[in-house]
Amino acid sequence: MKKARGSRRRLAPIVALVAALVASCGGGDEGDGVGSLPPPPTFQAACADSGAVPAAASVTGRCAALSGVIAPVEIVITDTPPGEEIISAVLDVTFNPLVASFDSCSAGPALGSAGELTVQCDVVAGNSGELLAVVGRLGTGPGRAVAGTQVVLTLNFRVARVGSSPLGFLGINTPNGTALLRRDPADPTAPLQVVAGVTFDADVTLTGS
Repeated sequence: MKKARGSRRRLAPIVALVAALVASCGGGDEGDGVGSLPPPPTFQAACADSGAVPAAASVTGRCAALSGVIAPVEIVITDTPPGEEIISAVLDVTFNPLVASFDSCSAGPALGSAGELTVQCDVVAGNSGELLAVVGRLGTGPGRAVAGTQVVLTLNFRVARVGSSPLGFLGINTPNGTALLRRDPADPTAPLQVVAGVTFDADVTLTGS
């Protein structure tokens, strides 16, 4: 599995990309980061979340330890709905590009081990404050049920300007937006389906001061 980062034209529909990724045998591509903004002198970056215990059948964000001006945000899945096996998570994430820029991403263990997963993250061309991220299981095997709270993806942002950057999700529970995806048990070759009953809340704000 490789980390992926970069900027390219919006990938639509996302489900087609997911299908291609999970059927492949390789990870995401590496690319150039979105324009790194030099921070002003005596600058401090911060990340805040609510600290609330995630509800069952939810996808939320939480802050991880900062490394200088790099703020890692962990996207976590908590207790997938009974009987559901997840093939892929697709995320359409918004942030304030005047404060932060996307740096890189990496897959967590929620959907499997490193060799079982592929990940791709791209800033939308023409909208530097929107990020499309996909992490999925490789091949045509079964999905993964998630018990408890597990990291599905870590998004690393570079906080480089004074201000705040709340993170948000677009197109919640839609195949071309933000969703957990499953295979159709009756037809594994059919397009991936949205897992019903999942709530999404990014719950993270990045700040620079």
